[in-house]
Amino acid sequence: MSIPIGKIIWGDCRKVLKKIPPVDLILTDPPYGINYAKIQGTRQGEKKQKIFEGDEKQMDFQFLFDRPETKIIFGAENFWLQIPNKGRWLCWDKRVNPNADKAIGSDFEIAWVSKESGYYKIYRVMHAGAVNNDNPCKPRYHPTQKPIRLMAAIIRDFTKPGDIILDPFVGSGTTCIAAEREGRRWIGIEIDKNYCELARKRIEIERVEPKPLI
Repeated sequence: MSIPIGKIIWGDCRKVLKKIPPVDLILTDPPYGINYAKIQGTRQGEKKQKIFEGDEKQMDFQFLFDRPETKIIFGAENFWLQIPNKGRWLCWDKRVNPNADKAIGSDFEIAWVSKESGYYKIYRVMHAGAVNNDNPCKPRYHPTQKPIRLMAAIIRDFTKPGDIILDPFVGSGTTCIAAEREGRRWIGIEIDKNYCELARKRIEIERVEPKPLI
């Protein structure tokens, strides 16, 4: 299988990855296996969003750990017994300032990095709760959607222009959008057909909409 640059593949990444040769970086936010059900909003009549596929029980991530490229995996503390080595950790400060610490949810998230040398890093990017992190006028596309600014900053720090970024749990396509903005190539895999189509459309929209100055 040739490397499907700039493509979102609909399928189970455990099978698809067997056909994709090593890339420069795997950057992903997989299902944590915690049966996550996000309640959107706090007003009367609130509704639970659909639990995304694969989060009802813990997945065996050995298929990722066996790959040779550098891997950055959000939520790895939820399956820490599977992690092959100490590695390094990234911290995403979601509140940025103490005044925002009263918001519902955790103040930060962490991601495991498959490197055994170097420093731990922190990224301070405000999280907007149920609102789209990148456009307050739009709802979030995915319950655990990360800000484009966050993923772009990580990509800048761990890759160089022209490198290939792979996200095997692409969700709403944030990693792909961030990669394009930073001049990197990308590959996405998504098992949920609806999110697969949503991510493709979102990427096309982001290509023509004005980009933020930061």
